[in-house]
Amino acid sequence: MRKFIILFVGCALLGGCAKVSHLDQLLVLKDLADEQTALNKYIEKQDQNFNLMLKEVKAGTLDQHSTKKKMRKAFGDPVFTRPAIEDDQELDVWLYRYSTKYFGAEKVYLYFDLQGNLIKSEYIEGKDGESGEETAPENGSKEI
Repeated sequence: MRKFIILFVGCALLGGCAKVSHLDQLLVLKDLADEQTALNKYIEKQDQNFNLMLKEVKAGTLDQHSTKKKMRKAFGDPVFTRPAIEDDQELDVWLYRYSTKYFGAEKVYLYFDLQGNLIKSEYIEGKDGESGEETAPENGSKEI
């Protein structure tokens, strides 16, 4: 019995040394897992915000958020932004959509002037809610 205890304690001590020698790699894996968890939470929050935006678009109340600041506060950061020129006016275009759904999914484009005021919004309905071809942008465009 005494040999068994000595063997057990010896294995436990050697196993502990193995963990300590690979501590850097274990910490890297833990950091990676923590980052993945944070990323998943961010994506979930962005998708929740987009669902709120879709409700307002469909209810026709999106224009109550008339500036960039109000829009960002209500729905978070856009997925994508780009400058544009339309009718000789410089605009900033924001795209909102589900974070991980790209093609055929619902989208909302917001057009802001250089002062940050909402000029118009454009809703593009996805085919069957998630996939398929998009409808023409003019169908969902709303002038503010």
